[in-house]
Amino acid sequence: MVTLVAFAFAFAFAVLRWSFGRAVLETLTDGVNAVINSSNAGVQSLFGPLLPDPEEGVVFALQVLPVIIFFASLMSVLGPAGPSRPRPRPTSSSGRPRISWSSAPTSTG
Repeated sequence: MVTLVAFAFAFAFAVLRWSFGRAVLETLTDGVNAVINSSNAGVQSLFGPLLPDPEEGVVFALQVLPVIIFFASLMSVLGPAGPSRPRPRPTSSSGRPRISWSSAPTSTG
């Protein structure tokens, strides 16, 4: 946990202090925006005639919920290969082994 907080502070310092940090943040932001825009394009093609004009407001069930479902599906597909995968410690604080996240069989004996 301390490592993650230290990483967050270091990243914030890099973004606020150096132009390279800002460039990295802008690149990450552009990538996330590209994913959101592609999901919005899918929503537009799926619900096109049902969607209201942008100045009329947002219909949560037709505009926001499909984006959430798309992003959750994308994370479930990319999760096992990416940084969002949980990586538990081999033992708990009591010294007993924790349950493994991998589906590989373990040998006992």
